[in-house]
Amino acid sequence: MDKLSAAKSLFNKRYQSYDPGYLELIRKANDINYPPPSGKDPGHMERLGVPELRNFIPYIPPERLQGLDLIGKGGFASVYRATIRSADSRGFAFASPHYTKILYMATVVAGPGYYSVMSMIGISNLPGTDKYVIVMEYAEGGNLSEFRLLHRTRNWARRTP
Repeated sequence: MDKLSAAKSLFNKRYQSYDPGYLELIRKANDINYPPPSGKDPGHMERLGVPELRNFIPYIPPERLQGLDLIGKGGFASVYRATIRSADSRGFAFASPHYTKILYMATVVAGPGYYSVMSMIGISNLPGTDKYVIVMEYAEGGNLSEFRLLHRTRNWARRTP
């Protein structure tokens, strides 16, 4: 089984354990916070091959991204910072990984109740392109690698009372 199929299977198992009323609330909240352009479903999850995520991951039109700024680049993704206009005053970070990785990541983190370091907000396109990006909360003050260096895990076995 490939990674995408495994992630879909995991998502479906989690999805079936939630109350349908709760899942409907998630869908309605996404529609209110991130309404599809012209009130129509743009079909992005179908194009990405993960229609199961349609009600859980909202599409944020690229024209709503304000102040898009490249803040980092690595082997896995380029990371941009922006604000979603007329939706929220918080900043969001955008990871633009390779196409197959975006599907895998989006499928894994989309399930309701998934706990991650940063919350996934939705998907969008990099303005002026057809390239999909994952929209996540923005963490002020650096990246996870720097945080881990500054806050090393203690060896509790050696801890003295």
